[in-house]
Amino acid sequence: MGWSTLFCLTLLAEFIAGFFMPALHIGINTIVMSHTEAAFIGRVNGILLPLFMGAMVITLNLAGVLKEWIFHVVIYQISAALFVIGIVVMLPMLRMLQSTKTKSL
Repeated sequence: MGWSTLFCLTLLAEFIAGFFMPALHIGINTIVMSHTEAAFIGRVNGILLPLFMGAMVITLNLAGVLKEWIFHVVIYQISAALFVIGIVVMLPMLRMLQSTKTKSL
């Protein structure tokens, strides 16, 4: 999106990214529910929503400040790098989840 010069293409990319955000939240909630005792699920979910909302507010404010100092392309590249880092961090957990499923079968 950072290099896009076509407004319609940028909107389409934003739509696709926004379309998959609920899937990420569902995946996180699934992992939490599968690794948390039943007595603590409400507590864990109760803290996750404020953490997500707080992180969203902080990063949106940070993006607003950064756009004054850094080119938009660089901000999008930083965002993509952080997204890739998040995926790399989550891969071991997904492998662990798959191995527990194969053991239970």
